[in-house]
Amino acid sequence: MATRADVARLAGVSPSTVSYVLNGERPTTPETQMRVRKAIEELGYVPHRWAGNLAARSLRTIGLHFSVGDHGIDEVAGEYISGMKDRAADLGIVLTIPVLATSEPEDFRYFLRSRVVDALIMMEVVSNDWREPIVEEENIPAIFLGSPGTGHVPFIESDFVDIGHRAMKYSAERGFRRSLVVVRSEDRSDFVRASELMIQGVRQDQQSLSNDVTILRLPSSPMSAFDILDRLSQSSEHTVVMGDNYEALSTLMSISPRFGLTVGQDYSLVSFGGSYHIESERSLRTTECGTDRYEMGRMCVDCTVARFNGETDLSSVFFPARIVEGGTVA
Repeated sequence: MATRADVARLAGVSPSTVSYVLNGERPTTPETQMRVRKAIEELGYVPHRWAGNLAARSLRTIGLHFSVGDHGIDEVAGEYISGMKDRAADLGIVLTIPVLATSEPEDFRYFLRSRVVDALIMMEVVSNDWREPIVEEENIPAIFLGSPGTGHVPFIESDFVDIGHRAMKYSAERGFRRSLVVVRSEDRSDFVRASELMIQGVRQDQQSLSNDVTILRLPSSPMSAFDILDRLSQSSEHTVVMGDNYEALSTLMSISPRFGLTVGQDYSLVSFGGSYHIESERSLRTTECGTDRYEMGRMCVDCTVARFNGETDLSSVFFPARIVEGGTVA
């Protein structure tokens, strides 16, 4: 079955130009129209009604696509979604989260053609994300929350390098010279990519700050907290534990008092990209180095609306890191 991208390649134009010829959204030259229509005839391309009528529709529903059935919606994802929901409500747009039966590309394509949503925000982004060519071929206004590394579809992304860099600088300014950086070791490319970028940020000024840094790649499991405890017990120097391994770090705070170590006193903790409740005092949370996830969610909606309205030169955005003070730094 021929796609819009096939027509574009044969005609020597961009996929968006094919859409402009078909729906008249923007003027095109007679020569371009002739090449596109000739390619359509040669390939037997039949545009589906949704793409052909896109320009005549108003934006009513934005879909949010990620593997909710596999991973659920945790607190961090909830902050993004909260920003999306509130901004969509401001604009009179419905935000919906479709739960698809599978992650097969053709099932995803079938969902897009069902006209359930008018535009799309995609989360849990991986390098060269398989969804990118499909939304382009199907002419779906879409953005990524996260970078697929291609630059074809615009994205909103946390500056993970800046998160690691700012956390290290924050601890050094307070006189700390020993750091344990605990990241997730799961074989999920979105996790691996974020963790490696944060480590890159940690390493940026390591030498000039005279900071002793140890990187621990541990499974997202409560048992991993014991590996961190072993490292803490091997040094009498005050240590800053930092990283994005939620299970390990939250468990560490819970069990460390049993071993004579209290967070914020005997060791410090800075969480990356999310904050955690301190079990002994639910009103307190960890000191966090991360980005404003609520505002990122709101910007996702604004960018999706811009895409729907035909803005093709939309720039991707990296959100800078910030420190949110909690109760876990001595």
